[in-house]
This record gives sequence, structure tokens and C-alpha cells, in this order.
Amino acid sequence: VKDDFHKDGYMHYELQKKVMGVIDISYTNEPGLHELVNRADKLLSQAAVTKEIALLKGFLTELQKDSGLAIYGWNKVKDALQNGMLQKLIISEDFDWLRSGLKCGSCGNEETRDHKPTEKQFCSKCKMEMRTVNYEDLIDVAIAEAENFKTEYYIVSSSTREGAQLKELGAIAGILRYKTTY
Repeated sequence: VKDDFHKDGYMHYELQKKVMGVIDISYTNEPGLHELVNRADKLLSQAAVTKEIALLKGFLTELQKDSGLAIYGWNKVKDALQNGMLQKLIISEDFDWLRSGLKCGSCGNEETRDHKPTEKQFCSKCKMEMRTVNYEDLIDVAIAEAENFKTEYYIVSSSTREGAQLKELGAIAGILRYKTTY
């Protein structure tokens, strides 16, 4: 009955568009609901991947068009975020930059820097290597900033072709609310 109901168009067309699939279950009530959720896992993950790919294709299209709305790289994204110009923030799950509080053991200079975790940090005054006093993940910093300006944010996988392209572009990107000179 469920298959006929789905195939023969007995649903309202708006609801029909939202159906991701038809799943057989063995139970009713709460056990049936749990079984449905377990069996729908594959459908739901495919839907999430499809949305990610669409988002990334939209970004890559804007980048190709050279519309001035697509930006990438931490410094450009950070500036756009801090100025409230970013409509969408797209972060690869592989974005591993840190914001570190640093202190020079030689001259006592203290600085805060955003950097890749593998980069050694040297004092701007005496050029000696600095030690990390504290740090935070820049994904958390970026998301907090996005929430301040009601910017949509997405963390995407790098396992798709589009996700791998984002990773090659610095693993962080954005789509601006309006065109600017970035």
C-alpha cells in the first residue's frame, strides 16, 4: 500500500517533492520508529552530501564567474567576517588552523597569531622561537564570529571532489553579501 501511495501520486505534490525514499520496517509504534531511523541512515547521509555538493558548487561557480562574491583563505574570510560582509561561511573539516597566545622566552614579548599548527612561530622583536601559552581552534573562532553577524556557516567534508577543491583553496571560504574589492 505504501509503495502504491507513493508511486501513484496520492500525496500532495509539495509533500511528494520532500520524500527521499520508501523504507520497509518490521515493527509499529516506537520500535518501528527506531528501526526506520536506523534504516534511513544511508538516505539521510546521501541527502547531506548532496546539500554539501550543491553549496560547494555554488561557491565554485561564483569563483569561476569572478563575480567578486566568492572569497577564500583565512585572512580574507576573517576580514569579511569581522566586517559583517559574509553571507555564507564554508569551512572544510580539514581546516586545522589555531589562534595562539605566544610568549618569547628571550625578550618576554607576547603576541596573538592565527597560524597552521605545524608552523613555528618566531618573535617579531628578537626573532627567537616563541612558545605557545594558550590556543583555540580557529573553526570555533570563525563560527562564533559568524553567529554574531547571523552569517550562515557550514562545515563540509573533503571526501567529495568539491570538498577536496575547497581544501586546496585553504580549507575555508565564503560568499559575500555584496560585491566588494577583496
